[in-house]
Amino acid sequence: ARHGWTVDYVAIRSQATLLAPQPAETALVILAAARLGGTRLIDNIEVGLAG
Repeated sequence: ARHGWTVDYVAIRSQATLLAPQPAETALVILAAARLGGTRLIDNIEVGLAG
């Protein structure tokens, strides 16, 4: 994209291992990286699913 955000990746992983989560896992982390102009922004958020 010439203007705006360019997403590098968005991933959902296990909080414990950072591997792909198993179906029963409820402690997850969402990881993301994107570019805005010449700046690369990286962020994460921990989420807990009701199990």
